[in-house]
Amino acid sequence: MLKKFEKSLSRNTAVRSKVWLEASGAPLMGSGRAELLREIERTGSLNAAAKKLGMDYHRAWGLVDTMEKRFAVKLVVRQRGGSNRGSALTDEGKTLLNLYETLERRAQKFADRQFRAIFRQRKEKKGAGKKTRSR
Repeated sequence: MLKKFEKSLSRNTAVRSKVWLEASGAPLMGSGRAELLREIERTGSLNAAAKKLGMDYHRAWGLVDTMEKRFAVKLVVRQRGGSNRGSALTDEGKTLLNLYETLERRAQKFADRQFRAIFRQRKEKKGAGKKTRSR
């Protein structure tokens, strides 16, 4: 049965997974919220980050506010008015984003290894025990 799958899987076939943090069934952090934090840091503006992601400003603010309440830490500093207005990640916000991105990368590497072990195991096992002689 696995042989049929092996034939249909090209070398370009890959496994993909989504990782998110939740507490009591409610999402805390996922790829969308990470992208929002990344864009806030990149643009220096919650409004610009929301626009870049095709999101309403109030929705973006609500996501940040929810994360801050659930993590009980300030993630984004907002300055209103004047020439210095804008938003930036706090040290805690940068740390959270970094930790989440590390978790995401490690989860993908684990999924890749498992994919190879499960779906490619028969191919690898076939050639694993053969020794070649050189004269």
